[in-house]
Amino acid sequence: MNVWMVNHYALPPSQAGITRHYTLAKELLKRGHQVIIWASSFNHGTKEERLANRETHKLELTDGVPFYWIRTPPYKGNSPARVWNMLTFSYRVWQLGRGFRLAKPDVILGSSPHPFAALAAEWLASHFRVPFVLEVRDLWPQSLIDLGDIPPSHPFVVLLDKIERHLYRKASTIVTLLPDAGEYMTAKGADPSRVVWIPNGIDLELVPTPSPPQPKEPFTVMYAGAHGLANGLELALEAAHLLEKEGWGRRVRFRFVGDGPEKPTLIRRARELGLGNVSFEEPVPKGEVYTLLNQADAFLIILQT
Repeated sequence: MNVWMVNHYALPPSQAGITRHYTLAKELLKRGHQVIIWASSFNHGTKEERLANRETHKLELTDGVPFYWIRTPPYKGNSPARVWNMLTFSYRVWQLGRGFRLAKPDVILGSSPHPFAALAAEWLASHFRVPFVLEVRDLWPQSLIDLGDIPPSHPFVVLLDKIERHLYRKASTIVTLLPDAGEYMTAKGADPSRVVWIPNGIDLELVPTPSPPQPKEPFTVMYAGAHGLANGLELALEAAHLLEKEGWGRRVRFRFVGDGPEKPTLIRRARELGLGNVSFEEPVPKGEVYTLLNQADAFLIILQT
């Protein structure tokens, strides 16, 4: 079987970012299938371009997995330039996919870090008359309504809602990373029998042998991941501030590892609070993250509600 996976932000574990599809592709290749991951050559986290100046697209074997890198315009933060980047990627996937000269796909998976990429995947599946699998990472546009304070009547939200409903109707299978999302999707037109929950897993080949914890000070609390609205990291800063006021600042340390649109705001807030027990660090590749995590005594998982 020849499987195409479309994920704007997909990356190999040698880089910091979304590696779910690399791991899925690696396992499918082991089982004798063909796989191509369609992704943007502009790194969402580092804001670096991987293609040479005159290259617009490139099929490349990356860490053993075929990636089809597509050039998209650069951007910073959640700006109109980022929306243009999304639209450009989706259009070029549709454009290049129709003229792709290698083997025809047997199934196309479209992942929705944003719905435009998934829509391009659905169009390609329709073009080749093959099944379309929708992978839902975030609920668009509900996330914008809940976290971005954007009203449901906003034209952009209305557009995303129409795309969302269309994708639910067209998908042969809907894979969600979110537990209990089936009811929401059914209300939007999805067939409940087609919804499957497959959360993110762990690539055990990347996990080193754990070492016994050693008592030490300061006690290190670590967060590793995206710094966005949904992650609610302001609460962790408030906790760090309370600990400092209670005289625990030198005994408890908070380390925030990763990147995202809210990171500059979080850094400014930490400075305003005069936090000496907080550090912000750059993201690390998936292949290195476990070594980093081994330095922590406790981990943070926070979601904005």
